Amino acid sequence: MKYSIERVFYVLLVLLIAVGCGQQPSSTEGSPIAPILLAGDLSVNSKVHLYYPGADIYDLKESVSYQKQGLLQFSYGQANDEAGMIPCKDKNGIELVHIFINDNLGTLEIKPIPGAPNNGGSCQFDFQVNTDIGDSISSTVIIHVRVPGAVTNLLPVPGDRQVKLSWIAPLIDGGSPIKSYIVRYKKVSDKNYQPADVVVTAATSATVIGLVNGQQYNFIVRAMNAVGRGPFASAPIVTPAAAPGAPTALIATAGNGQVSLKWSAPASNGGSAITDYIVEYKKSTDAAFTVFNDGVSTALSANVTGLTNGQAYIFKVKAKNVMGLSGYTADSAQITPVAPAAP
Repeated sequence: MKYSIERVFYVLLVLLIAVGCGQQPSSTEGSPIAPILLAGDLSVNSKVHLYYPGADIYDLKESVSYQKQGLLQFSYGQANDEAGMIPCKDKNGIELVHIFINDNLGTLEIKPIPGAPNNGGSCQFDFQVNTDIGDSISSTVIIHVRVPGAVTNLLPVPGDRQVKLSWIAPLIDGGSPIKSYIVRYKKVSDKNYQPADVVVTAATSATVIGLVNGQQYNFIVRAMNAVGRGPFASAPIVTPAAAPGAPTALIATAGNGQVSLKWSAPASNGGSAITDYIVEYKKSTDAAFTVFNDGVSTALSANVTGLTNGQAYIFKVKAKNVMGLSGYTADSAQITPVAPAAP
């Protein structure tokens, strides 16, 4: 059968418009059925149509032949009706998925192989579509067949009513790029995890806010690709916290070459235990304070020694926990060490 140049140009124009716009071309009496240009990536359980339906004109049957190189050929307008399955293998020759052809519907369906190991991989197949007027479209499709592996090095860093998580992407992405990560969390005392209110794309970190300082939490993270969701990885237990509040009620009492200090603990420790109190002092005539070296202590008192009798001093105290330092107490009133009276 021969066609004029105008007819061939018209058919090609309709096909290009249909492929570019993703819509079906309209069929008219005597016009050929336009094949679909498949390209890019597919995943397990995908089902695609290999032509634009036009059964009102043609009783469409496809002839599927399996070439030695894995080429699938679909010829439209043929009378024979063949259907079958072809395995899709990875570069090592391992079967990863089965490709099923439905000749009556003109569909290609990708199905997993029961019992196949979930160890990541992808395969590809090439196909060629021929119409009854000699047009031909060839394409290569990559099939991603596995969910990703687990993320690694999942580390939580506590903050004020929040926890920042970081991790390393899975070593095995399943043959498909990681699309996003799923973050879930729960209180250690709770049974069920809940979704974190964060949007995580391909970045390997997330900050979960709205937590309770001093409360222990569990966090889990999993990766997702075009095939599905990988296994969860667990982070160590973490407790969000903040720096403590400032100590209060500082009282100074003069002694012989020393001053005794007492104070009250902060109203809030920030959700983390106080690990030290830091005492600072200065002469009343100095501008800068000096830290008194009394080691690490959580006692609510200190004796500042090595002072000069008759010299006025000013004191202040601040608290410390794992999250940082508090503000200072109010400065003490000036106080002067004195020698004991002679007997």
